[in-house]
Amino acid sequence: GTEKGEREKEIGATPISSSLFQIFFLHPEEIGEHTLPTRMNTARQAIGIVLSAAFWTIFHATATPALSLLLFPKYYGTLLRKWGAPKPKDQEDALRKLTDWDSKFPTFVHAIIATLLSTYCCFMDEGIVKDELRGTSEAWQATVSCTAGFFIWDLYIHIRHYSLLGWAMLLHAVLGLTTFLICGLSDDMPCAWYCCTMLLFEFSTPFMIIRWIAIKLKSSARTINVLTQLFGVTFFACRIVWGDFIAFPKVWAMLIDRPEKMSYLKAGVFWVMTVASFSLNNYWMYRLGRRIFMKPETPKPAGETNKNE
Repeated sequence: GTEKGEREKEIGATPISSSLFQIFFLHPEEIGEHTLPTRMNTARQAIGIVLSAAFWTIFHATATPALSLLLFPKYYGTLLRKWGAPKPKDQEDALRKLTDWDSKFPTFVHAIIATLLSTYCCFMDEGIVKDELRGTSEAWQATVSCTAGFFIWDLYIHIRHYSLLGWAMLLHAVLGLTTFLICGLSDDMPCAWYCCTMLLFEFSTPFMIIRWIAIKLKSSARTINVLTQLFGVTFFACRIVWGDFIAFPKVWAMLIDRPEKMSYLKAGVFWVMTVASFSLNNYWMYRLGRRIFMKPETPKPAGETNKNE
C-alpha cells in the first residue's frame, strides 16, 4: 500500500523501473497473496524456467557421464573406448548408445523430483486444493520452473536425436513443455491442480529406466521380467487408472463447463494436449501389455541390438 509506494518513490521509480523494483525487491506477500502469479511473479517464473533449462543441460553434459562411470564403470567405460575406436562403424554404434544412455539420467532425476512436487501440490497444498483453477503457491512455481526447464532440454535432445529416440518421446516433450509454459506463465488461471495431476504420470518413469538399464547390463531374464512387470503395474496405476479415470475426466469436465475467463484458445490447447496425452498413454500401455503377456524379456547375445529398447 502506502509504504510500498513510498519505498518506490525513494528510488525515483518510473512505470518501468517500478515493475522491475517489484519483481526483484518485493516479497510475494507485499504484492498480494491472492494474486499469485502476478505480472512480477510471472517474470520471476520465466527466469526460473531459463535457469532450470540451463541446469538440466549442464547436468546432462557433466553429471551424467561422471555418475555413469562411477555406478556402471564396465558398461559405460566400454562405450567410451569404442567411441574412440579407429573404426567408424564402432564409433557410430558407441555414439548412438552413449546418446541413448546419457538422455536417461536427467529424465530419471526429474521424474523423482516432479513426482514429489506434484504429489504435494495435488494433495497437500491448501491453496491449490481449495482452488483448482486459480490456486497457486511457491511449490507450484518450483514445479513449473523445474518441469518447464526440463522439457526445454528434453525437446532439444529429441529434436537433435530424433532418428534414435523416436516420435513418441518427441511428442511427449512438446505436450509437457506446452502445458507448463501456458499454465505456469498464466497471470490469473494457472490450472495448477490439473497440470499436477498429469505430471503424476511421471511416477512410472524411474521404473521404466531401471528396467531399461537392466536390459543394457544383460541382467538375468528373471530380473528383467520382474522389472518389466513392476514397470507395467506402476504405469497402469498412474497413467491408466489415475489418468484415464480421474485426471483426464476432471480436466474434460472443467473444459466442457469452460470457466468464464478462460479463453477459447487456452481451452482448445488443453483439449488437444489432453486428448494427445490420453492417446499416447494408452498406446504405450498397449505395447507394454504385449511385451509383458506375450513376449517375455530375454537378454540378447552380445552385439545384437533392439532399436525399440
